[in-house]
This record gives sequence, C-alpha cells and structure tokens, in this order.
Amino acid sequence: MKRLDLVVLFICFLIITGCSNVASTQEKPPTISSITDSKYTETFNELNLGTLFDYNLYLPHADKRWVRLWVERYQYGKKDDQPVTELSYGMSVNKVDEGHLGFGMLSDSSVLLYGPNVNIQPEQIDLNLNEEYITSWGHAIEEGKEIDLELGKTKLLAAYWQTASNKIPTIDFQNEDDIANLIKENEFVLLLKIKIDEEMPD
Repeated sequence: MKRLDLVVLFICFLIITGCSNVASTQEKPPTISSITDSKYTETFNELNLGTLFDYNLYLPHADKRWVRLWVERYQYGKKDDQPVTELSYGMSVNKVDEGHLGFGMLSDSSVLLYGPNVNIQPEQIDLNLNEEYITSWGHAIEEGKEIDLELGKTKLLAAYWQTASNKIPTIDFQNEDDIANLIKENEFVLLLKIKIDEEMPD
C-alpha cells in the first residue's frame, strides 16, 4: 500500500512539474496596442497641441529588459544618419511595467517621447516640414488590436509623411514593400519604431 502511495505521489509530482513548465512556456510576452481615444490624445486635440501617437505597453520582466523607442526621418528617400529623437530605458524597479508609451509632435516644432514611468522633456527640433504639402499619418497597429513584441526585433508603430502630390496611398504597414514605396515616393517621412532587448544595447 505504501508502495502504491509513493507511485501516486510521484505521478502527481510529474503532473505538477509538467503543468508548471507549460505555464512558464506560455507566459504572456511583451505586448503593445494603439490607443486613438485616450485622455492623452483627447488633450492634444482639445488644446490643438499637435499630433500624438499613443500606445499601451505591457512589459513582463521589466527589471531585466531594455526598451528603445525612436523616430527615423527620411527626406526625399534618404534616411538621416541619426534618429530625430530617441528614448532608451530599462532595468525597471518593477517586475512588470504597463502604461502609456508614445510620440508627440507639438505645434511649436517640439517633439517628445514617453513610456511607462519615464519620459523626456520636449525637444525643440526643426523637422523641416512644408506647410504647402499634404500631410498624412497612420498607425501600424490596428486600433483595439494587441500585438506581441518579439525580443530583439524592431517593430514599426506609426508613420507620418508629407507629399507634394495629391495622391494619398493605401498602405499595408505590415508589408515592407509598401513602407519602402512610402519612403521613396514622398518628400518627407517619419517612422516611429520600438525594440525590446534582454540587456542594455551597446
């Protein structure tokens, strides 16, 4: 009888161990979703402050990970050597970080980036915008849809562009050819991107 009890206990142990391994492998990854009607965007719109791209970031193991958020600029198809603006942070005091993350373009030519519990002061930057051009922008993440962020992989969050033509293209932001054409066919393009790593980048 004791032998049978030991066998049952051993089987239970295997089951529990197996379940814990499954749970760990199925742990929720970092995720992000766009928020077009948040209080942040409402404030920007009501006060006519400019354009805001607002997101919700969920970051597990935030105490062991590093987040880089930056904006690339392309002028007449050529990429600037350095980002327009960049926010890099990590190794949080929290195990999990969750909250607003985004990029704002203010009417006074200032730009700002922010993340959960971290932000940078607005920077006065001449973006070289042309008021005579048609301006468009779009989120690379469908509103209300939450997507996974794969560690070590760059993810496009949004695009903002100006063109001298009257054509407003239909863009699939998940299609690299569409993004390449956007850069090639428009005079001015900004791309907001994010990347999460397991350690601080060099």
